[in-house]
Amino acid sequence: MSPILGIFASAVSVATTSFESIATATGTGSSGTITLSSIPGTFAHLQLRLIGKRSAMSDVAYYIRLNSDTGSNYDYHYLRGRLGGATAGVINNESYIQLGGTPNSSANTNVHTVSVVDILDYTNTNKYTTVRLLSGCDENISSSSDTYVWFGSGLWRNTNAITSISVILDSGNWSTTTQVALYGIKAA
Repeated sequence: MSPILGIFASAVSVATTSFESIATATGTGSSGTITLSSIPGTFAHLQLRLIGKRSAMSDVAYYIRLNSDTGSNYDYHYLRGRLGGATAGVINNESYIQLGGTPNSSANTNVHTVSVVDILDYTNTNKYTTVRLLSGCDENISSSSDTYVWFGSGLWRNTNAITSISVILDSGNWSTTTQVALYGIKAA
């Protein structure tokens, strides 16, 4: 190695990751809710990652609730690109923030929906909590095909720090192949 390259190499440091695993959970096949609780308040933000599917036939929506709040304290908007077109919407005074839709468990057992949800400033008690999300799936079953991407953001009109997150199906149960992981994002 040349002396110059050696000097540059010695000055390079490997940054530690800014993500730390907090919790993971797997669908049971007998419940439509997965809850991650006892979330520590030691991070700047949270990131929820989901790979999931409903255990019964047909597609359904899925969503999150924060701190088990079932009141009409959530607002969200979305942009959904779907085979054949796009739709957008704003939903106010809801009891959840929708994350997208799940593929059914019919012919293709390997198709799952995926979501990445950032929960920003989750311990800041001076403002409402905001989330941003990206979801999607490519469902090719028999002769039908339904592919979509879902972009969105949401607001929980509450100033409490987040201590639990529930990922809930509109109906039915999460399959045993469903996996949820929660990460803490360290401050810069």
